[in-house]
Amino acid sequence: MSDALVPVGKAVAVLRFTAFGDVILLSPALEALRAAWPDARVVVGVARAFAPVLHGLGVEVLPLEPGEGVTSYARRLRHVLGDDAAVLDLHGKARSLALRALLPWAWPRVAWHKRDFADTVAVRLRLRPWQIGRAHV
Repeated sequence: MSDALVPVGKAVAVLRFTAFGDVILLSPALEALRAAWPDARVVVGVARAFAPVLHGLGVEVLPLEPGEGVTSYARRLRHVLGDDAAVLDLHGKARSLALRALLPWAWPRVAWHKRDFADTVAVRLRLRPWQIGRAHV
C-alpha cells in the first residue's frame, strides 16, 4: 500500500463563509492542507467581513461580497481556480451546496458535515442541548 497522497489538482477551494469562530478554526485545517499538498494553490471562500482573519496563513482569499449570489460567486471562483481544482466544503450549508452544484463536475469535492439533520433539528427546537460529538479542530 502506498503512502502517496491523492493529487488534488493545481488548486483547492476551501469554503467556510460565515461564523467567526469557525473561520478562526480554519487555521489548523489550512495548515494540514498546505502540508499535504504544498504545490496546490489554496483559495478560501469566506465572507468579506472575515477575510482579514486569514491574512498571513499562506492562502489566497476570495471574499464573498455582501449581497452576492452563488451564481456570481461560482463564476468568480471558476475564473480564479482555473480548470484543475478540487473543493473542500467546510461550510456544509445550503449556500455552499448550491455553489458546489454550479462548479465543474470534474472537480473532486468533499463536504464536512458537523452533525446529521435529525440532530440539528433536535437542537434547534430545544429538545436537547447541543453537545460536541467530535473534535472539530
